[in-house]
Amino acid sequence: MSLADFIRSNIETILQNWEQFARDIPSGKRMDKLELRDHAIGILRTIAEELELATKTSGKNIEVPTEEALDTTEAMLHGITRIFQGFSVSDTLSEFRALRASVLKLWTKHNEKLLIDIQPSADEIMQFNSAIDQALTESVLQFSKEAERTTQLFDALYASSPDLNYMFDLDGKLIFANRALLDLVGLDLDEIQGKNFINFNTLDAIETNQNLMESIDTKKITRGEMRWLDARNKETTYEYFFVPVLADKDKVKVITGTARDITERKALQEKNHKRANYDSLTGLPNRDLFTDRLNLEIKRVERTGLPLALLFIDLDKFKEANDLFGHGVGDILLVEVAARISACVRGTDTVARLSGDEFTVILTEVNRIPHVEIIAQEIVQSLAKPFLIKNERILISGSVGITLCPQDGSTANVLLKNADQAMYVVKHSGGNQFNFFMSNMRDAAWARLKVIGQLQNALTLKQMHLQFQPIINLQNGEIVKAEALLRWQLPESGIIMPLDFISVAEEIGLIAEIDEWVFIEALNCAKKWSAMLGTPFQVTVNKSAGEFSQRATFKDWLVQLSRLNLSESRIAIEITEDIFLQDVSKISDRLLELQAAGIEIIIDNFGKGHSLMAFLKKIEAKYLKIDQTFIHDILSNEGNLVMAETIIHMSHKMGIQTIANGVENSDQHAWLLQAGCDYGQGFYYSPAVDFEQFSLLLKDRSHSWSTV
Repeated sequence: MSLADFIRSNIETILQNWEQFARDIPSGKRMDKLELRDHAIGILRTIAEELELATKTSGKNIEVPTEEALDTTEAMLHGITRIFQGFSVSDTLSEFRALRASVLKLWTKHNEKLLIDIQPSADEIMQFNSAIDQALTESVLQFSKEAERTTQLFDALYASSPDLNYMFDLDGKLIFANRALLDLVGLDLDEIQGKNFINFNTLDAIETNQNLMESIDTKKITRGEMRWLDARNKETTYEYFFVPVLADKDKVKVITGTARDITERKALQEKNHKRANYDSLTGLPNRDLFTDRLNLEIKRVERTGLPLALLFIDLDKFKEANDLFGHGVGDILLVEVAARISACVRGTDTVARLSGDEFTVILTEVNRIPHVEIIAQEIVQSLAKPFLIKNERILISGSVGITLCPQDGSTANVLLKNADQAMYVVKHSGGNQFNFFMSNMRDAAWARLKVIGQLQNALTLKQMHLQFQPIINLQNGEIVKAEALLRWQLPESGIIMPLDFISVAEEIGLIAEIDEWVFIEALNCAKKWSAMLGTPFQVTVNKSAGEFSQRATFKDWLVQLSRLNLSESRIAIEITEDIFLQDVSKISDRLLELQAAGIEIIIDNFGKGHSLMAFLKKIEAKYLKIDQTFIHDILSNEGNLVMAETIIHMSHKMGIQTIANGVENSDQHAWLLQAGCDYGQGFYYSPAVDFEQFSLLLKDRSHSWSTV
């Protein structure tokens, strides 16, 4: 049997034997039987045909055809397949060696079993080896072709890529540059080779070169950004990488890398950064960026010991100018204000717009306080100069509050509050000046200043209003009077009670204006309710001891009463016992004057102070209000019960009617009725309500307390 016939007859046995060798090949270990045998049967059959052809040509060696003459053979397909299966050239060589060994081993054993003394033909063995070598050559040739094709594709990709691709030696000298990099520097490859980044027109050459050398020293990838200027001085920003290529024993062989144009990305990032951190109108840092910078500067103060100054600037009369000339002019005005403030400080200082017409300045490394004063004064003077906008001459000014770090505080929040407080003092002193924060500016003082500023506009802004609490005739349950209670409604703070602002109004001279407003409002309400009921209805208003010093107030009241020409009293005033501590004769004269005009007098909170019985008789008070402290626990406190009984009895002896204040339940109501008290007032009947709600109470004749 010839070797060719043997191969054809024993292909399965040969392949099984071959697989034992092929399994030891690294890339073959992960392959199944079908993948491993792929193209192997075809190669063996081709070899058998070639052996048979050689025999027919008288044992001559097989002529190896040229590459161009070859069709696609099984060996070529084998090589292409192995490339995609991840085989190396070494793996493929091992595979063919195993195939050769398997055939020869089985062929030898076959002849031994037949007891053939003649050894296998040397010509057949030589021809077989030649055929194996040919198949191996065809297979391995595909690796070479694929490597060449890959190299060509890589070179094409490298050359056509818009990214900069490069390679440097261990001295930082350029070895290779692709077309994009050559076009950027305007040189050919032979002109650029041997140069480093310092020789190129990059704005960050030194830093880039340092990163290159760092990559060589540390054997790690480094990255960064570099800016290039082209022939037209147009700046382009690249993000680059330096990648060390390691040889044996982790020794750096060369440095390769790439750089990508990120100019548009940087521009977008810058745009987003400005949008998030800068005021869109003035271009100044906004509140967020201001806060970040202030925190950084506070840390610098901690490190260096050099103080900083924070200036808080609020524009005086800006709102008036904005309303008068329009928001368009107002916006231009804010831009010019920002420019004027910025012109007064150094480039290292920060000017920010917090909101509206509020600006701040961070002055860093302040060595002397006079330096801060000079800058603050320059800002004040600059803002006081006329602004000419669209042919309009606009006059405003600035109120500047100043605080120092670390003297006044060491956090951004505290410093901002300090500067704001100092500015507020300036604002309510007329503005157009500056003032330093003082350590004795306590929260109470700040709250008082705030109340003053808001109180001055409370009536104009219609923040004041009246609520009314009914006074009940205990005998028949009817509502016979209403006490007018002043309330101040602030948008941000809610309702403020009189105890929290009346003394301030007295101090700053606003009490007369508020007093007159309350009197007129109460009088108008009394007139409307009288008309609604068809019978006179009285509203009582409160007067503090301090208000009696305002004689002009009483004159205005008398004018209003005369103008209405009322036949019966519609107004009563409630005064506390504290007025008796003043000049009795003056108080008496004023009260008598009011009584002559038809105003009745009610002594409020009776029993709590220092009442003078003789004075009560002299002014002919018509009513006493029993202080609510006696009513609160009248049924459980024997002393308060006795006091209430005494006041009721004494008052009736003097011809004065009593009003129990602070009635909260039916038991108190019943006791007061039994004790002979004339009137009751308190939450048991109704809390203080507005005009419309009180009108409904007057119309309702079926009150729950009437049945008790």
